[in-house]
Amino acid sequence: MFDLTNRALRALRASVCPPLCICCLTWMLSGSGASASETDASARAASAQVAPAPQGVVNLNTANAEELERLPGIGPARARAILALRAQLQKFTRVEQLLRVKGIGRATFRKLRPWLTLEGPTTLSASR
Repeated sequence: MFDLTNRALRALRASVCPPLCICCLTWMLSGSGASASETDASARAASAQVAPAPQGVVNLNTANAEELERLPGIGPARARAILALRAQLQKFTRVEQLLRVKGIGRATFRKLRPWLTLEGPTTLSASR
């Protein structure tokens, strides 16, 4: 295989991945040149430790404000901001795009990630 330097790997990832790609953020913050599969595995392991198993999911592309408010830490204002971003993007293509909403940072995103999906119906019940 090719022996790439960290600078070359960063340039390659920057040209392939969109800004704020979670795999790139994990890779850059770890400071290592780990392979993509190692990075993805470590990101999945980290997200599994952060939040309890969800009792349903919210589809970011079809959920209304009421359904978005079922997510922990999402109130009416953030639900409206998510809907506004969805209208601007036409649809979410990656759940990481939620990081563009004001008030949703990396810590909040890590808590929400187990409840987020882009496909299928919203199944998260009203009681958290």
